[in-house]
Amino acid sequence: MEGMGIVMLGMMFLCVVIVIILVSLVIGLLLSFCGIPLIYKLRGVPGDKRRIGWGLKIVLSIPLAILTGIIISVGTFLFMTYGSPFLSSPKQIYQGATDWTLQPSVTIIDSQNSSGDSVRLWLHFTTSPPDIAGILSSDNFIEQKNFSFDFSSFKSPAWWLPESLGTDVRYYECEENSGGEPLSRKCMYVNAETNEAFFLRFLY
Repeated sequence: MEGMGIVMLGMMFLCVVIVIILVSLVIGLLLSFCGIPLIYKLRGVPGDKRRIGWGLKIVLSIPLAILTGIIISVGTFLFMTYGSPFLSSPKQIYQGATDWTLQPSVTIIDSQNSSGDSVRLWLHFTTSPPDIAGILSSDNFIEQKNFSFDFSSFKSPAWWLPESLGTDVRYYECEENSGGEPLSRKCMYVNAETNEAFFLRFLY
């Protein structure tokens, strides 16, 4: 199973590389064949002095394509690594983490979307006991009797302090699987009054 996973990951990486190369070539050609005439036009260069022919435009499209490919690759990497936390609103993180519509009673105190080995959606919010019950009943949550508050190995945010919920904290987990492989995992700490929670979701 692990070998198949590596092969699939390699195939996905190859597909991404091929797409980036093709897109870069197209953009390079467009920049060369459309961008250069546009520059001439904007600068008011007469037609008889526009000496860059088709052959030279094709040659120029190659470094432009390479530059475009580098920009796309770096941009994709930065987005996957750092970008998503800045492009997700607290509402989107809440709904993405809980799979539950944001109710009027919900007040999101803290939220964060981070990427690592898996995408992690971190939440701290207050709400009504019926809404807590609704989240728990919306999925196959199982209460765990033996649990830890420590998520430091996952580089948890500074505000991730489920132990601050006080005494008699309850902890719930549920996991979504497909073909024996985990797709997502949800973890939820709830205070004794069932009106405040810390919620974490892993998206593998």
